[in-house]
Amino acid sequence: SGFARVAEPITAGVPLSRAANVLSVGRLGLFAGGREIPAQFAELARWGGVAGDASRPIRWVLVDAQVDVPAGGRLDLELRDKGRDLAPPSPAQPLSIDGSEAARLWLRTGGFEVAIDRSRGSLFGSIRLDGRELLAGSAPGGGVLVARDGTVYRTSNAPASVQVERAGALRSVVAISSGLVSDAGGRLGGTDVR
Repeated sequence: SGFARVAEPITAGVPLSRAANVLSVGRLGLFAGGREIPAQFAELARWGGVAGDASRPIRWVLVDAQVDVPAGGRLDLELRDKGRDLAPPSPAQPLSIDGSEAARLWLRTGGFEVAIDRSRGSLFGSIRLDGRELLAGSAPGGGVLVARDGTVYRTSNAPASVQVERAGALRSVVAISSGLVSDAGGRLGGTDVR
């Protein structure tokens, strides 16, 4: 395109041959111009077994990376088997998840921080940039649905489940499950957000 891409996130599912016999994503590396770049890998499927069966070769791998491409430029990437488990280089600003607070789960990358309220399942309990609060989580937050009869249902009225499904330096997945409950306690349904 006509725009330079800096730390542009990319995701791809890549098939691996059975003959490659790659048993661990730790053996994989993503290379650009002969240099290994920060990347994250996850098994999606294995030959003759389930994704979690480490005794079977990997059939499909999910690759996440951040790449720089000049305006109008092109970047060729190569997925390689490094032959043994070696950690890839770390990204300049890795994503981290901090679950040390009982009330909140923090997602951080560089100076950008987002808090998820564990009890209410509010997606943005707080947003900070370089330590400056951009959004404070004092309002009830969460999802709101107004039924045809005017009844207001809120996710903040129901207990929430906040689970880290995948944690990585480039991609993490947090699942938030809650219900839609009116102030009077009537339940309409549930919500799942990732």
